[in-house]
Amino acid sequence: MPGGSEEELRLSEENPADHPANQRGFSTGGYGTRDPDERLWAAAELWETTGDAAVLGDLENRIRGVQSRWDADFDWGEVKNLGLITYLSSKRPGRDAALVTQVRENLLTTADGIVQTAKNHGYARPLGNRYYWGCNGSVARQTLVLQAAFRVSAHGAYRDVSLDALNHLFGRNCHGRSYVTGLGHLPPMHPHDAARAATRWTIPGQATWSADRIRARQLAGYSG
Repeated sequence: MPGGSEEELRLSEENPADHPANQRGFSTGGYGTRDPDERLWAAAELWETTGDAAVLGDLENRIRGVQSRWDADFDWGEVKNLGLITYLSSKRPGRDAALVTQVRENLLTTADGIVQTAKNHGYARPLGNRYYWGCNGSVARQTLVLQAAFRVSAHGAYRDVSLDALNHLFGRNCHGRSYVTGLGHLPPMHPHDAARAATRWTIPGQATWSADRIRARQLAGYSG
């Protein structure tokens, strides 16, 4: 409702400071993140829902603030890609045409980089030789960027490399087995995650973390 969107925008403007999460009550990994990308995504969804011109103005200022850049590799800590996808794919009127063009061009440049990385990798892995905790999720999220690019250009390579990402997750990888619980060839049965630690059940359809960098290089035939 319009009144609600105006209130949300007012609260955002009146409270611009970043407030890190208070994690003193428990011990875990580094899960700190800053607010700007979440605010951009929230503004995109609020505008798409309401069509409020003031929210659109706020959103476009935030997009300009990040130079309309897309991330080829993103996770929960940097979600502006999700806001950019909503903005670019919207059918609502009123967007700045020049900004839309810039967002589109930057998307295609980012997608082209992902395609080239996959072409240069032995298993056509869109993330190349980057391995870190949780990076199979990053491989899956790269398909969001590729599919967003395919929607605006219909370039077949974006669709093909999206399939390469899925092939990697389901078995075309250095282990020759699926990284998704309950699906594919030799799927993982005992993943290390909080849900399984709490319930002792393995949830089907869950992407596990990944191969580590050194082991992946060894199995792919690299030295060092």
